[in-house]
Amino acid sequence: MTVSEPRQVVGPDADMPEGIDILHSNNCLSIATYQDSLYIAWRSAPMHFASKKTKIFIMSSQNDGLVWTKEHEIELGSDAREPYLVEIAGKLYFYFF
Repeated sequence: MTVSEPRQVVGPDADMPEGIDILHSNNCLSIATYQDSLYIAWRSAPMHFASKKTKIFIMSSQNDGLVWTKEHEIELGSDAREPYLVEIAGKLYFYFF
């Protein structure tokens, strides 16, 4: 196994896919591999504390995290946390609190 140099995937200096407008605080990260793709989900909010403006983003990469595609955005009008991606019995599941 070869480990790459670190690179920023999420943040103001990262090369974010079109349609992902992150907020100031980005945290609560989950990452998983599924069917030869890499998936990442995280919480984006104005601050770390609870906010009605919180969003959860899910994106995928088919080439080891160099180019990302937006898969889904969740915005409930209330706080959301702890995104979790997990493969069970050949299916990728997404949970959050």
